[in-house]
Amino acid sequence: FLPSDIIGYLSIPSIEVRLPIFLGSEEEHLKEGVGHVARSSLPVGGVSSRALLTGHSGLANGRLFSRLDELERGDFFLINVLGRELAYQVERTEMILPQEVERLNIEEGRDLVSLITCAPFGINTHRLIVTGERVEEEKRAILLEREVVKVPSWRALVLSYGPIGLSIVFGWMWMKGRKKG
Repeated sequence: FLPSDIIGYLSIPSIEVRLPIFLGSEEEHLKEGVGHVARSSLPVGGVSSRALLTGHSGLANGRLFSRLDELERGDFFLINVLGRELAYQVERTEMILPQEVERLNIEEGRDLVSLITCAPFGINTHRLIVTGERVEEEKRAILLEREVVKVPSWRALVLSYGPIGLSIVFGWMWMKGRKKG
């Protein structure tokens, strides 16, 4: 991909995520960040818009959207695009089947962004959808002030540090085996 493919950045402070947003959702984009789903609104804000951003979760080589399921109603995320930072407060989290795309339609008069990933980990039969509605500057400042980083879940810790732990154990076993031989 080219740096020109990056149209902005997504930040989710409570789960310590900051990822580039790519125009398009090709595999090379999803390895590095999140992709904008074609034919959805661009993530620039606006009445009667709904941007769809998709990303991988559960990858061994990157956290990406692996902790997306930890977001709750009232949490928020930020989109920085075209030199503007827009804040979206999570209003709902839902699990849908891939064919239930009508659940992702624009809602008249609302400025929405939905973050999408496959679920459950390793099975990927459903889609986890986290939808936020844009908040104005005054509320954005209040959200930023009160935001607390969430402690990672056990699953997130295993995904992040499990490969390191396994490497240490196998390295120790290999060294122990060499000493005997």
